[in-house]
Amino acid sequence: MTDIIEKLELITPDVIESKKKKKSKVTEISKWPGLIVTDKDKVLKCRANLTRILTSYDDNFSYLFCFNQNTHEIEIRDDRNLMENIKIEKGYFDDTVSNQIAGYISNTYYVDYKSNEVADEVEVIALQHPTNPIKAFLTQARINAPDTDPFPIIQKYLNVDDTEYNRIVFDLFFRGAIARILEPSIRFDYCLDLVGKQGAGKTNFLRQIFLGYYEEIETFSGKDDLLKMVGAWVVNDDELVATKKSTFEEVKRAITRTKLSYRPPYGRATKRVHVDFVYTRTTNHTQHLGDATGDRRFLPVKVHYADEEQLKKITEDDLTAIWGNYYRAYYKNDKLYYDEYEKEGKLIAIEREKYKYVDDITERINWYLETYIPSDFYSKSVTAINRRNYYYDLEEKGTAYRDANDQIEWVGDTPRDRVNIRDMVSEVFSTDYDQKKIKTKAKLFLDNLDGWEYKKSINFGSKVTSGWEME
Repeated sequence: MTDIIEKLELITPDVIESKKKKKSKVTEISKWPGLIVTDKDKVLKCRANLTRILTSYDDNFSYLFCFNQNTHEIEIRDDRNLMENIKIEKGYFDDTVSNQIAGYISNTYYVDYKSNEVADEVEVIALQHPTNPIKAFLTQARINAPDTDPFPIIQKYLNVDDTEYNRIVFDLFFRGAIARILEPSIRFDYCLDLVGKQGAGKTNFLRQIFLGYYEEIETFSGKDDLLKMVGAWVVNDDELVATKKSTFEEVKRAITRTKLSYRPPYGRATKRVHVDFVYTRTTNHTQHLGDATGDRRFLPVKVHYADEEQLKKITEDDLTAIWGNYYRAYYKNDKLYYDEYEKEGKLIAIEREKYKYVDDITERINWYLETYIPSDFYSKSVTAINRRNYYYDLEEKGTAYRDANDQIEWVGDTPRDRVNIRDMVSEVFSTDYDQKKIKTKAKLFLDNLDGWEYKKSINFGSKVTSGWEME
């Protein structure tokens, strides 16, 4: 007991005051309530203070930052006057705004944060407040749109024919664009091709119908173009500029990808985002599709020159009616492709043929495949010269003869169901053709020809070689 009393006697007012002075230098002082300060009444430079200033402590920043999921950009919700000479405006957050905020904090709180420190914290805050203006618009359109056919409304602004094909294409494409917003990265392997002369209003229509979330590209993989893509709802290859710079495989890969990697300007790391946009192309060339297929990914639509009744500015009511009714259509039918055996798929394939470029080589290959051959065409008694003469006679005389001496007609009664490049080149392409070019083009054509399958071993009479056979 005596020991306890002795210890208590040692706790004098001087001892208590001394212990107070030994407390942590970091404490909260009433001059800066809510912030962490030093014992000298200065705001401590730390991440926690920066977070508090940019969120709840300073009214100038209250509910100011958000992340636009459509553009993948940080946005400033409205104008704010931070101080007499520092004003930040509604729009996108950038380095200038970051510098302004750093300057304001330095003048107001006497603590110096670097611009990049401010930018990093603003990004964290904005990501906690995501917005999706396109989804919000679509939701309201689905609720408020009158129950009507959207296609005639489109015709008010784009001079396209009212055909079953055009209706199928626009329905499929608009549903695909809606799906990409509701479910980013969903598979939608089509590109809308608007084909028409300059002045038909193709790009003007696309820019307006997609609410301004429209970008034009010059390549499918350049870093500047990738940056454009991530901020768009529709990416347009105007006059096929990007297509002409790319191989077919590059175009195909771009249209079918569901994720996109890009590096923001001055970004320290590559970002990978879901594809939430669709592709279009505009051209005035009616035979813009390649002679090899794979073109099944393109949906060409003929756009006539705008007439006097064509409107140029799409009204808000019409935007709502178009998107709202296609949104309802997506709810009823969320299938975003048509198989070739379906009615819609067959119609698309037939229409697409009108836009394919055909040169003399592919035209000749088609003729070769479509020409009936005699049933004994590959028998042992028939020579390569006989087969070459068969096609020559058909072209020059309209009638073929197996033997020129006996003049007995050699009738083609069997559809061709197999082909190999060596025989085809020998039989229908004369020596004045570039043989290497023919073989390359023929292989590409046959590899992509619907209904034909490449096989390593096919019988051509007694000869066995690689080629293509009808499925």
